[in-house]
Amino acid sequence: MVVTEEKLEWRAVKGVFRNYKQNELYLKTEDLPSVTENYQLVMMVEGTDIQYAPDYQLKRKEAQMYNAAVVRCVNRLTVIERKIIIPSYMEAEYVPPWQIYEPLHVSRTLFYTTKARAIGKLYVLFEIEQLLRK
Repeated sequence: MVVTEEKLEWRAVKGVFRNYKQNELYLKTEDLPSVTENYQLVMMVEGTDIQYAPDYQLKRKEAQMYNAAVVRCVNRLTVIERKIIIPSYMEAEYVPPWQIYEPLHVSRTLFYTTKARAIGKLYVLFEIEQLLRK
């Protein structure tokens, strides 16, 4: 099976959105306590001198910066492209395509062509922001 350039772009963009969702899950659990080796709960509070805190804060900062870059790229799309991409890739739960294109009053064909065009634009934008893994 021949893998086209378009397919590789599609996979790369989906990988960026996968990382975005993982970071969202990580950032949502930031306030939960963690369990140490001795089964003690440790809250990560800024200003503490716990040895794990700097690594945690660094990872949290990287996740926030990554997600901010993804949001900047998505915000550069047209309105209709954003209305398709955000529910398709950036929401926590799966949204079937028909639940996206029916409220927008666009045909199925227009939905998929617009989505493909948006993916192409996002590939270029993600490349500029250096979000794609080589």
